[in-house]
Order: sequence, then C-alpha cells, then structure tokens
Amino acid sequence: MPNRFDISFDMGDMGDMGDMGDMGDMGDMGDMGAAGTQATRVGLPTTDPLARHPLEAMPVGHFTLPFPIDRKRSFPLLAWAPKHLAQAILAEFAATPWLTNEALDPGPWDDDPKAVAQEIRTLVRLAGDFRPMRQAEILAQAQDAAPFWGNMLLAGPAMRPATWTLILAGQVIGTMVAMHFKYKYKRPRPAQLYPALMPPMVTPSHPAYPNAHALQSNIMSGLVALACPDLKEPLQALATRVGQNREIAGMHYPSDRTASEKMAKAVLAWCETKLGWGSLLFQTIGHARDELCAPPGDC
Repeated sequence: MPNRFDISFDMGDMGDMGDMGDMGDMGDMGDMGAAGTQATRVGLPTTDPLARHPLEAMPVGHFTLPFPIDRKRSFPLLAWAPKHLAQAILAEFAATPWLTNEALDPGPWDDDPKAVAQEIRTLVRLAGDFRPMRQAEILAQAQDAAPFWGNMLLAGPAMRPATWTLILAGQVIGTMVAMHFKYKYKRPRPAQLYPALMPPMVTPSHPAYPNAHALQSNIMSGLVALACPDLKEPLQALATRVGQNREIAGMHYPSDRTASEKMAKAVLAWCETKLGWGSLLFQTIGHARDELCAPPGDC
C-alpha cells in the first residue's frame, strides 16, 4: 500500500525542472537565420548575402526585382495628409508679394484714451454676461478652433480631406499674416491695461492687434465658402462667434476683430487674384467642392 509520504518525496524531484532554464540558450538558434533564406515584412525573400552585407557593398544586378517598376506614377494630390498639404498651400501664398498689398494692412489701432476705455468697458460687460456660459468653448478654441469647422462640415483627415485641408490652410495663412502685423503694431493685451478682466487662461505671448483667431476663422470660412457658397452663412456665423469669444475671454479688444474681418476679405481677394484657379489652393477648393456639394442624399 503506497505511503502517503512517498508523494511529497517524489515531488521533490521536480526541482530538476530548474534545468529547463537552459532552454534560454535556444536563443542562439537565431544565428541559424543567417544560413538560410529570411522573410521580410512583406513576405519577399531576402537572400543570405543581402542579409549579411551592407547594401552599398552589393554589386549592381545582384538580384532581380520580382515586379516591374512603374515610372509613370506621381504622388496624387488626394493622397496628401491635409496638415502637410496645408503647409504647401501656405508656401504658395507666401511666395506672392502679399506684403505689398496695402489692403492687408489694418493700419494703426486707435490709441485714443476714450476709445480704449470704452473698449475695456465693453470687455467687462461681455465677461459678466457671457463668459460663464461660453467658458468651455473658449478654452477649447484657445487650443485649436479648427475642430469646430470639422464638426460642422463632417471634415477631418479621414473624411472630406480636401475640405479639412482648406480649413488648415486658412488657419496657417491667417497665423502668418496676423503675426506679421502683430509685430508691426505691438498693441498691449487688454489685461495689461486692466488686470481685473482676469482671462480664464494664460494670455498669449504676442500682441493683441489684430485678432489672430478672428483672422484665421474668417479665412477658413471664406475658403470653404468658395468651395460651397451655400454654406457661407453658417460658416460666417461660426467665424464671428470664435472672434467674439476672444473678446468675452478678455484676450482681445472688439477693434482687433473688426480689423481682422477686413483683413480676411483682403486675403481671400488676394488669393483669387494672385493664385487663381490653376494653383494648388484652388485645386484643393475644387476637390472640396466635390466633397461638399454632392447630390442630395449623398451629403
């Protein structure tokens, strides 16, 4: 009859299983890959010489490509990532002599003490009347207002990408133009003159005039409206709201936004005159038109 203590004795032999740690040496078997054919990520064979020697050392004609090379291809416009295509459009705009366009220059801001005091009083009233209900929106737009256009238009990197490209292009063009004139005029922020405005976020580290958010917003809406004029009214309403939110936040004077709205019209007119329908910008507008002006039921 088996002794119950024999079980614990036999289990002691399991200590020999520690020898299984030697199986780690099987990692050396990876060296065997050098002796045979290896597979790449796409499943094409990579022969031993190619695996063991740098490409520079390979003689021309060492191996034959399995597929013919199509030399007629170019990179399609619609395959661009919108954020990168927007930068190309910015370069296209920047290459024009836009700095010579007097209509783009908002001119000096009104520094009359009475006018400034009236604007500050307006900002105090706006903060009291609207800031609590708009604060979440204000904070979101301070980071990036473009998603508000994307939400309205069902546009983004993966859906209606040409429309999203126009939105981003308007944003970066507006930034460049605004920063040039901010540097030129150097208007102090409202909270510098009246700290009791207490903006709900850190004041941006550049001057107030013109209102960059308003300039960007009006250019963004204007470019999309060129693609689909039927959307002009809601697009303009969104642009105005974003600009006004910067006043409610205490970041900008109302006159900053007024200047930006005029500048945006000048930017859009400049694009139509100096870039024209053969440009990268207007090719993108054409593709956005196809996205936004689909037959009823397809939108």
